[in-house]
Amino acid sequence: MFENLQGQLREHISTGAKINLTIDAWTSGNKLPFMAITAHWIDTRYERFNTLIGFERLRGSHTAGNMSDVMIKVLDMYQIRESINCITADNAVVNDGIFLDLELEMQDWSQEDGQIRCLAHVLNLAAQTVLKTLRSEAEEREVDLASDDCDDSGHNNEVDPATSLRKLRQIVAKVRSSNILWEALQEDVQRKRLDWLVPILDVRVRWNSTYKMIERALYLRPALERLLAVDNTRKFSKARTPLTLSLRDWNTLERVSRILSLFVDATEFASGSTYPTLSSQLPYYQFLQNALHELIESERPMEDDPDPTSTTYKICSAADNAYQKLNQYWVKTDSNTGQVIATILNPRMKLQLFKNLQWEANWIENAREKFMRVFTKCYASREPIAIQTRSNEIQVIASTRTGLLLSLETPQNRRRYEDLVFGSTDDSLDDNLIESQVEIYLREPRVDRNMDIVQWWKLHEHRLPNLALMARDYLSVPATRYPFHSI
Repeated sequence: MFENLQGQLREHISTGAKINLTIDAWTSGNKLPFMAITAHWIDTRYERFNTLIGFERLRGSHTAGNMSDVMIKVLDMYQIRESINCITADNAVVNDGIFLDLELEMQDWSQEDGQIRCLAHVLNLAAQTVLKTLRSEAEEREVDLASDDCDDSGHNNEVDPATSLRKLRQIVAKVRSSNILWEALQEDVQRKRLDWLVPILDVRVRWNSTYKMIERALYLRPALERLLAVDNTRKFSKARTPLTLSLRDWNTLERVSRILSLFVDATEFASGSTYPTLSSQLPYYQFLQNALHELIESERPMEDDPDPTSTTYKICSAADNAYQKLNQYWVKTDSNTGQVIATILNPRMKLQLFKNLQWEANWIENAREKFMRVFTKCYASREPIAIQTRSNEIQVIASTRTGLLLSLETPQNRRRYEDLVFGSTDDSLDDNLIESQVEIYLREPRVDRNMDIVQWWKLHEHRLPNLALMARDYLSVPATRYPFHSI
């Protein structure tokens, strides 16, 4: 198996192509630390590969030096040290040290060009910021929430996100721990003509579980309200304070869900492993910041001196803190060469994406210069060929799951996001243009937003061979480190 994988990797790099990596480290339940290294590439047939090449036990201190040594050992084992393109990792401080070490160990590899900050990790930090601001993190133990001694009598008349979420958690925990309540809820679901879906209780280590808990409760709301209203003899009544969710509680839960849903959609797309994701990283930052700003404006109190204890004030503060967290990493990300190149090599975006994001002219020119620097250094070694092309040669291939940038729940949000990313596709082209591959590609109209961008490059490889090689290298870079978890 090792020999087959090594041969596969060597065959790939023999074409002049490169390999991308994702790295992740964690400690198992029995206190053993491990590091996973995954390779990602698109071969000459334009098929995508995501393959685990290293699952290494970490020994000694978990320093950047030790972890980079493990990486180099694995890369040398496969003889691919000098063929690495980009490396995706989370934003832990130790990873910055790893990249600095790798810069010394790998010829022609640089942190500026090769480091990719895991988008899912940034979204996790922003979503956790929302929950922390609302004081709404998940509880440690389900059994404690289900206990009849769990008393919120001091907060029972309050309505704020923390209180509403805690009451929901208690209700869900009690239903899940009681056969009587479980069966009663199933009966109420049938009475309300709903599909039976198991109530979800969130956990601290998965922020999106809080969103799923709320969404599941909102769906089951008619049945839950009936269960809470008619239950006079069952387990709910044994608690010191009878449990209930008021109309204001439900409204608060809906408002919290509205914020968290933004991060759920983005995380699910960015963590995909069967379609290009890196070119969507920059527009995701912008889209989420725009959406949070609009949410803040729609929720912001009208009075000059708002009550800091009100639900509205707390939700605005949570959204604003999430905005600031995203901006913190946006500053670190928008200057990274990998994201810029992947964006330009997406034929649905090209340089126009930066205009749609309202980048300043000098920023756009800087992005173009980065692109040309890497292309000239790494991909233009073969003599560029003069190619005459016409705009009507562009073929549009309908995509299934992989063509869309975002699968938002509402058509309105989907249209707003796509308009932000794509803008108008009315780009001009000189039909008699004969010039370099880069100029041909950039001057041609951007293609339909629903087409498969990898297949587009496969079709146009014969006339843009150097750029197609570059596209295979960068469209296979994962935006997150999570494709490993699906292998």
